[in-house]
Amino acid sequence: IAIGDLKVSDVNKFLRTVKSKKRPASTRERPAPKRVRKIAKRDFVAEDLSLSTKRLIRKVLAMALDHAISEDRLSENVARKAKLPKTNEDNTKIPIYFTIDEAKQFLAAAQGDRLYAAWVLQLHHGLRPGETRALAWSDIDTKNRILHVLHGQQRIVGKLIPRGKTKNKWSVRDIPIAQAVIDILAEHKRQQDTERAKFEDSSAWRKHDLIFTNQEGAPVRPETYLRSFNKIRDKAKLSDEATPHTLRHTCITLMVERGQTPLLQIAKLHGHKDLTMLTKVYAHLGKDVVTGQESVLSDLLPPSEPISVS
Repeated sequence: IAIGDLKVSDVNKFLRTVKSKKRPASTRERPAPKRVRKIAKRDFVAEDLSLSTKRLIRKVLAMALDHAISEDRLSENVARKAKLPKTNEDNTKIPIYFTIDEAKQFLAAAQGDRLYAAWVLQLHHGLRPGETRALAWSDIDTKNRILHVLHGQQRIVGKLIPRGKTKNKWSVRDIPIAQAVIDILAEHKRQQDTERAKFEDSSAWRKHDLIFTNQEGAPVRPETYLRSFNKIRDKAKLSDEATPHTLRHTCITLMVERGQTPLLQIAKLHGHKDLTMLTKVYAHLGKDVVTGQESVLSDLLPPSEPISVS
C-alpha cells in the first residue's frame, strides 16, 4: 500500500493480525559437555503479541506517519485514529461494542428496516440474537412492562427450532422493558398484521405467534438476520467486525460505564449466573461496583405516548 493511500482500516487490520516469529522451544535435553551433536533445523512459528507490544507498535507507527505528514506525503495520521485489538491483559477477547454515537448511527440507518424493532430490543435490553428471534407476542407483558425471555432459536442437526432452549438455565429471565421500546413493538405489530392480512392462510403466523418473521410468517433464519444487520452496519459506516452480538455487548458496556445499575443486576438481566463472565469479559471498563435499572439507552429513542400491544 502506498503511504498516501493508507487508511485507518489498514492500520486496524495490521494491529489485529501482526504476530512475532520465533523458533519453538526445543524439548530435547541439552547435550553432555564436550559432545558435538547436530541440532535439527526448526521452523519459525507465529505467536500473538501482547497488547502492550501492539500499543508500542502503534506509537512508533504514529511517529513515523507524523514525519510523512511533515513531508506532505500524507494528509492525516491514521495510526492515531486506529483502535488497538480488543483483548484484555490476560488475552481474554474484549467484545466489539458501539459507542453511544455509533449506536445512534446504527439506529438511524436501521429506520425502515423490517427488523428495526429487533435491533432496538437488542440494543436497549441486551438480548442475544437467538433470544430475540425466538420471542413471541405472549412473551410481552405490556401492563407491567416486562419481557419474558423463555426461549432461544436453535438449529439442531440442520433443523431450525424457532422456540428452543435458551443458552443456559440462567438465561430464562424477566427484563423490565422501556415504554419507548413497547411503542416500537406496537408499530411493528401493526405492520405485521397488515402483512398477515394479505394471506388467506395465516397458519405460519399462528403456529408460533413470533414477533419477528419473514413476509410469509416463517421464523427469521440466522443468516437472514445477519445479512440484514450487515446491510445496516455498512450503511452506517461502522466497523465490519460488528455482528448482531455487538448490540448486546453495547448494552452491557454502556450499563457498566454509566454506573447506574449494580453489576450483579446487570449480570442477571443479561442471563449470566454471576459476575464471573461480566468481570472477565468487561474488565477493560475498570468498574468495580455500579447502582438503577431499566434501559440505559433511553436517550437514543424519542419519547412517545403509551401504546398497548394487543
